[in-house]
Amino acid sequence: MLNLIEKYNLKRDGYHLHNLVDSSALAAKWEKYFGEGWYGIDLGLVPYLWLIVIDEFLTNALEKYPELQIQQIKVKYGEVRIYITPFEEELQSSARNLEDVLFDSRLVY
Repeated sequence: MLNLIEKYNLKRDGYHLHNLVDSSALAAKWEKYFGEGWYGIDLGLVPYLWLIVIDEFLTNALEKYPELQIQQIKVKYGEVRIYITPFEEELQSSARNLEDVLFDSRLVY
């Protein structure tokens, strides 16, 4: 999968928090891929770049895994958490790598 970390120069605590946006538009775009009985996408207010990266990640994932289902994407303790299926190693590894950099300690509340 495309290396979004390099493409967008992502790094922990490296985000401008003056441009926080709500994730509801992203959630609406991907709603048909929410697994039945799951929560979908609710990130609250996050850096705009995070929404771009998550959208591109999901788009790339869907191209490779047409059976993609989003269980939940949320922010917990300042870090994005991505729960998706299928449980393919490449997909899950890519999700974990994004989680590692989509973090900002100023979003811990």
